[in-house]
Amino acid sequence: MRATRPGVVVLALGTLLGGCTTPPRLPSTSGAAADLLTQADALAERGDYAAALPVYDQVVDRYANTQAASHARVLREASATILKLRTELESRETELDARDAELATLQRDLSARESDLGRVQRELAGREAELSRLRAEVVARQAEIARLATESERLKADIDQLKRIDLRLEQQRRR
Repeated sequence: MRATRPGVVVLALGTLLGGCTTPPRLPSTSGAAADLLTQADALAERGDYAAALPVYDQVVDRYANTQAASHARVLREASATILKLRTELESRETELDARDAELATLQRDLSARESDLGRVQRELAGREAELSRLRAEVVARQAEIARLATESERLKADIDQLKRIDLRLEQQRRR
């Protein structure tokens, strides 16, 4: 349908401008135009759309009012669109590759950090066990200090008792 649009537009315009006259016929495609069109089509079929575009442009420029030019315009637009989409796809693939590389780097970083976290958690567990042992030792030493303080108080009381006894004995000797 797009291939016939330029012809329909020319036909409609001719009818409007010419009144009831018949529209002028488009010149038929010459052999040179057909050769250029065949060359451009071959390039496009091989996927070399960038090389096909200027050849289509030559057909349009040299043979503007021919069926070959109409055909070349449509195929040029299609080739340009394909080239644009291909370029965009390559750009997106490059972005995707960059993101994949970044993701791989982040996964390596995450793995390293998880490894560090495991090591730190093991160290923490060891320190918590050491802290529990030290707390138990502190409690045992506090109990020992309390026992020794009680014994010290008892010994002081015994010494005071012995001093009083000694003082009484001495007072009795002096009398």
